[in-house]
Amino acid sequence: MQIAIENPDQPDVIQLIADLDAYQKPLYPPESHYGIGIAALSAAHVLFAVARDEAGTAIGCGALVMSPGYGELKRMYDYPDDPLSVFMQKEKAAP
Repeated sequence: MQIAIENPDQPDVIQLIADLDAYQKPLYPPESHYGIGIAALSAAHVLFAVARDEAGTAIGCGALVMSPGYGELKRMYDYPDDPLSVFMQKEKAAP
C-alpha cells in the first residue's frame, strides 16, 4: 500500500468519495453532514491523501483542511476489507 498527496479530481477517488457519502448519509440527519466536495478538496489550503493498493487502485483517502493555527480532518475513508482497515481492526482487537 502506498499513501501520497494527490489531486482528488480523479475518477477512482471521486468514486471512493461517493461510496463514503453512500455509507455516511443514512447514518446522520442532513444538517449533520459536513462532507466537502471535490472543488473544495482541491483548494490550495487542503492536503488530500490517497491510499492505493499494489495495483494502484484507490482504497482510502483523507484530507487535512489547513486554517491559521489548526487543521481539520475531512473525508477520511477506506474500504472495509482493504489492508489499512484489516490492520486497524487487528490493532483494535489486540489486548
